[in-house]
Amino acid sequence: MDFLIFLILFIIILPTIYAALIGVPPAFTDNSLIQDIIKNSKLKKDEVFYELGTGTGRMITAVSKRQNIKVVGFELSPSLFYNSFKT
Repeated sequence: MDFLIFLILFIIILPTIYAALIGVPPAFTDNSLIQDIIKNSKLKKDEVFYELGTGTGRMITAVSKRQNIKVVGFELSPSLFYNSFKT
């Protein structure tokens, strides 16, 4: 039983805490890919665009400016969340 608790702690909980505190390496999306996503999404004004792992907010900023729709982003990393206000 102790081994199972250790395994759960080691595999699930510790990486989650690490990602929440330190963050994962950012993977920035190319501007051309952002424009392709906006073009192919065909969002309407009454819809909401959600992004998980917002990072610095480049995607949701571009979507909100181009489509003029409501956007919601979720970011787990405190450092990326803080830096998103600088862009």
